Amino acid sequence: KKGGKSPNEPLLVSSYGTGARPLLRTGDRVAIATDGGGGTPKPLSYIAFVGLHFEAKTWNGAMGNDGVGDQEGVNWLQHGEHVLFEDMVFDGYTTNIVLQGSSPNAGDNLAHFEVRRSIITNAFSVHGAGNHSQGLYAANIDGLLVEENNFYHNGWSETISNAGKSTFNHNIYLQNGNTNDTVRGNTIIEGSSHGLQLRGGGMASNNLFVRNPIAMTIGGGSELA
Repeated sequence: KKGGKSPNEPLLVSSYGTGARPLLRTGDRVAIATDGGGGTPKPLSYIAFVGLHFEAKTWNGAMGNDGVGDQEGVNWLQHGEHVLFEDMVFDGYTTNIVLQGSSPNAGDNLAHFEVRRSIITNAFSVHGAGNHSQGLYAANIDGLLVEENNFYHNGWSETISNAGKSTFNHNIYLQNGNTNDTVRGNTIIEGSSHGLQLRGGGMASNNLFVRNPIAMTIGGGSELA
C-alpha cells in the first residue's frame, strides 16, 4: 500500500547482510499483489524489489487452498510508474509476473516498469483450470524494460497431469496496448510455445533463444506501437 517519493528515492523491499537471497515459500498463494481496493493509493509508484526469492512450493496448477486459481508471483494491477524488480527469483507460479494496466485510453496505465537480472522459471497451470501460463505477461504498459534475465521452462510442466506444452503459453508474452517495450540481453529457454511474443511491437536485441518451439514473433496484434 506504500510507494516511494520519486524515481530517485524509491521504497526499497529487499534484505541485508550476506549469503543467498532470502527464500519466501508462498505455498499456493500469490506472492506480491496490488489492486485498486483495500486502501491502496492511486497511483502506486516508485518501488524497488531487489534480491528476493519467491517459490510457489505447493501450487498444483489448478486451485489454491484459498479457493482461487491462478496464483501469480507478481500480480500488479494498480496503475503507477517507476517500479523495479531486480535480482529476483520467481519459481513455479501460474504466471510468474503479471503487469497489467487499464486500456490505453483510460489515462491510468502503468509506466516505466523494469524487470532486470532475475530468474523467472517453471510457471505452469492445468489446461482449462484457469488462465494461460506465462513466465512474464504484460499489457498496457508504456516503457517496459526486460533486461538480462534468465527465463527458463515457463508455461508447462512435464510432471503435472494435463499441464504440458500449449500454444497459448510462453516464456514472455507482451500484449497489445504496450508501447516502447525493450527486451534486451535475456536468456530465454524451453518455453511452452514462444520464447518471446512481442505483439505490440518494440525493440528486441541481444537475446539468446534456446529450444523454444517458436523463438520470437513481433507484431501480429492490432495495436502496433
